[in-house]
Amino acid sequence: LYRAYESSLKLAKDHQCHSIGFPLISAGIFGYPLQDAWNIAVRACLDFIEHNVDYEMKIVFAVLDDRILKEGIKQLDLEFDERESHKTTDEYYVRKAQIPIRKSRYHYLVELYSPNENDEYVLSHHPEHFIIYEKTSGNCVYDAKYEMLRSCSDESIEEDSIVAVITSIKCRQNKMQQSTFIKDDFSLFTELILQEL
Repeated sequence: LYRAYESSLKLAKDHQCHSIGFPLISAGIFGYPLQDAWNIAVRACLDFIEHNVDYEMKIVFAVLDDRILKEGIKQLDLEFDERESHKTTDEYYVRKAQIPIRKSRYHYLVELYSPNENDEYVLSHHPEHFIIYEKTSGNCVYDAKYEMLRSCSDESIEEDSIVAVITSIKCRQNKMQQSTFIKDDFSLFTELILQEL
């Protein structure tokens, strides 16, 4: 679906068009979820604009009713906020996050975790921070700031209860990296936290 918008916008530019109209592709009789359809459409269009800053393109969506329009405006606002939250420096970028940590996982990461000999990444715990660094270089790769929601010392709290949430992640930036790959990094980080490193 993303590529449908991406290809259409590229063709419009290749034919020197400066305006293009879209329906909300697949959200009609094909039954694609409205929120997801808008999210993909908005991301594709904003990515095109960001990568073609010197080319003027007016993008119009033809929708059937106010409900669809309101959802589109909502998704556009959310995507703008998401992109604004990426504070980039020469070496790191920081993004807000909402990654829950269950009591059993928190206890493992803080008390029981020990790196294996063949691990590529190693985790270190500091007050309100989980830091993942590259074993070979010693460079910090991810610095995750978290907030405690409940005390783990409370024995009445079940092991699968959420006790903390990661609120922001600072990642080492590859200078060749493009913004479209940033979400892949956060997926990797989540996997590293949820699995044994």
